Amino acid sequence: MIAKGQVVDSKSLVSIPGVTIAEYTPVNCITAPCNDILVDGTTTDVNGMFQKQVQQGNVVRVSAIGYQTVQPLFHDNILEKIHLVQKAYDVPTATVTGSRTYYKYYLAALVVAVSVYIYYKG
Repeated sequence: MIAKGQVVDSKSLVSIPGVTIAEYTPVNCITAPCNDILVDGTTTDVNGMFQKQVQQGNVVRVSAIGYQTVQPLFHDNILEKIHLVQKAYDVPTATVTGSRTYYKYYLAALVVAVSVYIYYKG
């Protein structure tokens, strides 16, 4: 089967380049760990388009940083439009402190020391 399509942002409908299109073989969770086996993958081009040969019975997952992973159903050789939804992240608080030091030998010199401390919520 040939899976092909275009990946776009769900809100802006702008195409997303560099999205991972991965093909997995499902694993029986009774006899083995529940981790599907990665078979092959590709990425979208600058227009968000991709085309991939997929073996019968395998699943395709579409993923990108900052977006939720989806597992769309493909029909042989039919162009699908895949909408990715942005994922919300809880960004930690960053505190920046600075100090200035003047040297009497170099009146024009100003050294700025910046210390960055990142405090994670936890």
